[in-house]
Amino acid sequence: MKILIVGAGAMGCLFAGYLLRQGHDVSILEINEERAATIRSGGLTIDDGTTSSVTACPHVYTSAAEAGSADCILIMVKAYDTGSAVQSVRPLVTGKTVVMTLQNGVGNVETIQQAVPHGRVLAGTTAQGATLLGPGHVRHAGAGETILGATSESGKKHVETLAAMLRDAGIATSVSDNITSLIWGKLLVNCGINPICALMDIKNGQLLESPHLVDVMVKVVREVESVAQACGVELPFADGRGKVGDVCRATSGNICSMLQDVRAGRKTEIAQMNGAVARFGAEREVPTPVNQTLADLVLAVGHMRRPG
Repeated sequence: MKILIVGAGAMGCLFAGYLLRQGHDVSILEINEERAATIRSGGLTIDDGTTSSVTACPHVYTSAAEAGSADCILIMVKAYDTGSAVQSVRPLVTGKTVVMTLQNGVGNVETIQQAVPHGRVLAGTTAQGATLLGPGHVRHAGAGETILGATSESGKKHVETLAAMLRDAGIATSVSDNITSLIWGKLLVNCGINPICALMDIKNGQLLESPHLVDVMVKVVREVESVAQACGVELPFADGRGKVGDVCRATSGNICSMLQDVRAGRKTEIAQMNGAVARFGAEREVPTPVNQTLADLVLAVGHMRRPG
């Protein structure tokens, strides 16, 4: 299968490396020319916690026109870049192309569907843990499950094929009939962990060490639960607070992606996480003061830390 991965961040490189190892024809579209050149010359290196690593050399392009058509286009850019990313690859979508997102936050599916026929769009969540150590160099911090689902009835025929492809590459993958529920479930977890850890500059497990931070996390979770209910979304678990606690413990040594972005002076996905919860809440007259405050604080920290 010919696969084009859009975005050479931690997750993009992680999935590209394992798919290449399995023999798939994988290309990467990365608009950052310096990063693209480094990967092109040095390949991908994935540190998996053992004495070995996966090193592979994919085709790397800086423009969609160079990349050409693909059987599967996997969108792996930050959520705030989804619109520009999907518009750039839109000319590559043929009658056989499937476009899939495994991104954080909400709104990515809807953005992609504005440019791609609904039957061609798949969505999913992944609990893989990855940290970008440098261009094309990823630390695989933890192997979590990836779950795929169709966003329309006609898209269901593609889901099993792509799930099997990922499983064959060593990426534990299952299929869900209610991917919207799972996307919101991951949103809740991200909202409960990422902004707090980013603001406090702590690892995931440290959140549970402070009763004050746990109290903030619980308030965030309760607001997300209320907004999900108002949106008609049934979450995939009954106890959101317990779920966030479980994830904190399971990933206790991880530095969440938002904290990585803050430390590096990069833009965060807060607008597609807690900010999105606040927007949905305002539209449905559901109060979300804690999510809104965290979103404002992360935006402020990001603004103050970014160069210039």
